Amino acid sequence: MTSTYDVTTGRIHYLALAREVVSDSYYHLPRVMAVSFVWSLLAATVVLAAPATAVAFAAGRSILDHEPFGVRAAVRAFQHYFWRAQVAFVPAFLLVNVAGWLWLRATATGDALPAVLAFLAVDVLVVYGFLLLYYGPLLVDDGLRRAVPVEDLPDRRPTAADLLRASATVAVSRVGVSVALGLFIASMGALLAFTTVGFVVLAPVLLSATLVQATRYLTGESTD
Repeated sequence: MTSTYDVTTGRIHYLALAREVVSDSYYHLPRVMAVSFVWSLLAATVVLAAPATAVAFAAGRSILDHEPFGVRAAVRAFQHYFWRAQVAFVPAFLLVNVAGWLWLRATATGDALPAVLAFLAVDVLVVYGFLLLYYGPLLVDDGLRRAVPVEDLPDRRPTAADLLRASATVAVSRVGVSVALGLFIASMGALLAFTTVGFVVLAPVLLSATLVQATRYLTGESTD
């Protein structure tokens, strides 16, 4: 554990983290490929991208814990996390559309104001993306629920709002780590995207598992 996460400084050693995830994923490669491929198909519909991503996170968690994750488990996860995943996805989708519309308007009219507003929307989208780094892991990993700062959680399951607040708390309290983790995830995705097939059959679950494991370290959850 100390080879991946420095308890003293609170820093993650990203190459060691990647080795951990790749090592676990190697033993569950058919699962990684199957879930990633299905995610790619569902994400293309846009409407189903959010619950498909939740399933990818659930699959990543099961790989790290060496638990079974078959078709029935995937369907249950899709149904169970459908609406809570959409709650996090809708603001991002709206920001993308607002930024695109403003940029098209600026291009058509030549006005500077829509262009400035488009860049502001993109900036907000980037910040929101960093907050969502921890939403997926908190959504699917019961062991991470201790990171949710709500007093009465023992009596109920956390809502989407609880999880959004928790992910924002982790991201804001560790800004430097969150930015570095986001850049690392983006670099992993770019590396896998060199071949379309490699991205489609590996990236969704590998990146999800990486975020789950990183969140476990950052929130103090045991990863043994």
